[in-house]
Amino acid sequence: MTLNAAPGTTRTITGLVPGTYTVVLEGLVAGQVESYGETAGVVVSAGTNTPVSVTLGSFVPVISAPSVHSFQSPVPIRFDAVQGAIAYQVDVGTDTAFTSNVTTSTVGSNTLDIPVSGRTSFTVRVRSVNRFGGLSRASAHAVVTMDIVLEVSVRQAMALALNGSQQNQLTLAGMQGLITDEFVSASNTAFHGQLDARGTPAGDVQLSWLYSTLQTVRQGARALAVHHGPNASAAPTVAAMRSIEGFAEIWLAESFCSGVTSGDLVNGRMSIGPARPTVQVLQDADAAFTQSLSASATLEARVGRARARLGLGSLSGAAADAAQVPTSFLSVVQPATNGLWQLTNEGRISVADREGSNGIAFRTMNDPRVPWQDAQQAGQDGQTPLFRQLVASQSNSPITLASGIEARLIDAEVALRSGNVQSFLSSHNGLRASRGLQGVSTFPTTDQAVDFHFAERAMWLFSSAHRLGDLRRLVRQYSRSAVSVFPTGQYPKGGSYGSDVNLPIPSAWGTCIDRAA
Repeated sequence: MTLNAAPGTTRTITGLVPGTYTVVLEGLVAGQVESYGETAGVVVSAGTNTPVSVTLGSFVPVISAPSVHSFQSPVPIRFDAVQGAIAYQVDVGTDTAFTSNVTTSTVGSNTLDIPVSGRTSFTVRVRSVNRFGGLSRASAHAVVTMDIVLEVSVRQAMALALNGSQQNQLTLAGMQGLITDEFVSASNTAFHGQLDARGTPAGDVQLSWLYSTLQTVRQGARALAVHHGPNASAAPTVAAMRSIEGFAEIWLAESFCSGVTSGDLVNGRMSIGPARPTVQVLQDADAAFTQSLSASATLEARVGRARARLGLGSLSGAAADAAQVPTSFLSVVQPATNGLWQLTNEGRISVADREGSNGIAFRTMNDPRVPWQDAQQAGQDGQTPLFRQLVASQSNSPITLASGIEARLIDAEVALRSGNVQSFLSSHNGLRASRGLQGVSTFPTTDQAVDFHFAERAMWLFSSAHRLGDLRRLVRQYSRSAVSVFPTGQYPKGGSYGSDVNLPIPSAWGTCIDRAA
């Protein structure tokens, strides 16, 4: 039975047989349901009047901001669930009046994936549908511009690749920690052990995931920077995206073998460009940071370019950038869940100590810069003693992207390589004093000073995806042998350490030009 009622009036429903009923009230505006309410379990008895009140709530859905994890199609659109709605009618068009290229979909939940191939933007509105077929007034429309979606996804992908939590995947910080001397594998996953033993298979899905995600960051950031390039008002976005591009290039150059591919977005999808030698990838990182600084000078880009130039052996350029960064500066990336915390919590990684006979004594040095805890139990594999890292002690712990501490370490290395021992010692002692550590005064040989410097970098930058690049530079720039800086000898779980000094290019993306450091 349906009755019409004006606002503020009371209506009586007669002629009902005794029983239990649900009373539904729709508030209509221009024939569309603006508000809706139900009261169930109303018992009607013969000869009595049963008063009923119904509470009305808005029946118009509200669209949430787009939340995406990949810049590729589709884009998931979310909207608030509406009480009393059994479905939602979603209109997607190319103009705010919904007169052009409109498609309508009816979905049973409060989400819909919108394909975006070939689009630069689209407009969305949503209506609720109740069980009587009543349609709500349309929600306020949302215009989804693809560069906005892309920026969100680039930043999310960066956090995820660097040290986010992805089910069954190792992120950059985890992979670098295992192939070097920061962590040993305590995991049941075969790939973790292969990585730890310096024998990484090029066909592994985890390796491919990391490389693809870093390329997502690199190509997505490039596309945004190019898109906004002529627009002066977008300078902060251009600076941020070029900086992110630069860091992605650095991570690819420091982590993977020579042969990292180039490529740009084509119709919203990644492409595979020519393979590049490691030097060129670092040069491309330098160029990206330079473009970032041209758009808007940021300390983050200063540290990034100094890092790239250090890798290239461009000492004066590295020093010039590092000198402009105060020691107090800190830039962090905040993943939704910290990947190292997750690996630690699951007992998959354990803090190493002199791994492979020549690794850093991360535990026995008891250095406050590398906090750890003896779990007094074995890891996930049931045999590896579990020593938990506490740098990422919480699920929401951030990871350092760039810092003034790194700038002072770059100052110190440039000073050492330039023969300025006093400046080298001053840079290190200033940092050490900030943590209550005793200063150093001299080293009998340059090699001992180099050993000290890279051990200090290992402590200050522990588990922040720097260590692999450092070990490779020891081989490439300081003429150290790989077996003198990477874990070597008998692998604790059987067999021997392999010869990897970097990660291979995943099979789906190409092959290495060479495997040299």
